[in-house]
Amino acid sequence: MALPKHLKNGLTPLEIEFLAENELIEIEAAIDTRADLELLSGTLPGLKPLRTNSVPLWMAISLKKKHKCNIRVPTWMTVEALTQTLKDEQSTDERFSSLPYHYMEIAQLLLEK
Repeated sequence: MALPKHLKNGLTPLEIEFLAENELIEIEAAIDTRADLELLSGTLPGLKPLRTNSVPLWMAISLKKKHKCNIRVPTWMTVEALTQTLKDEQSTDERFSSLPYHYMEIAQLLLEK
């Protein structure tokens, strides 16, 4: 992909999205893996039905497509939390909100799926 000269040293939007997919998100699994999951990034505890499990976003999306889990909406992504965040940012010029680092990419991926 041809990028302007001033962007060649930075990350592309697809690379940023790839990094965001490693953020952990909570799911309610519909399957029992019985064993821990060995991933390149580390070991995750096994998935158990009717229990909240934390998995990378890419895995949650993959399981959701196969109807193997339900993704829990992050607390920061509710209407009330976003409204409060907006009010907090508008009331002060000294700090940014406490949203996750890749909040835009995470929200876009969750809303697309």
